[in-house]
Amino acid sequence: MKLGEEIDVSMTPYIPGLGNIRKQTHTTIAGSFLSLNTVAQSVSPKKLKNLQIKLELTKDILVSNDQTALASITREDLLGDMMYAGTLSYFAQLQAQYELSALASKAKTGLLAAKGIFGYEPKVDYLFGLPRSISSGGIHLDIETTRVDKNVMI
Repeated sequence: MKLGEEIDVSMTPYIPGLGNIRKQTHTTIAGSFLSLNTVAQSVSPKKLKNLQIKLELTKDILVSNDQTALASITREDLLGDMMYAGTLSYFAQLQAQYELSALASKAKTGLLAAKGIFGYEPKVDYLFGLPRSISSGGIHLDIETTRVDKNVMI
């Protein structure tokens, strides 16, 4: 597959007792660097804390200017962990918002399942519908959630 061509990325989370949740298909660009995540009900504070520690260690290596340590850093250390942290933080904030909303309205609500894509996608220049070249793109976010309100799935 050539850089700049479009590819489909599909996710269909399975929840025990409910089966498959809606299939989500996202068209992305070959050459993208994306974090694909599925979250069910909540985000682990321990996972977020461990990820924060890992990001701080990577930052320390970058600041240290130690050539041996710098050589050990991968693109996942530089970009992947930040994108993963961004997605998990988004889901954690969404869950907190649902819980605050439920308290205010005295209702039962929560995040049943969420799936999302967060990362970098290049910009594609097309000529007659065909990719001609790619250039610096930007951050892409595509998140779909399934929420439960009063025992009714939305």
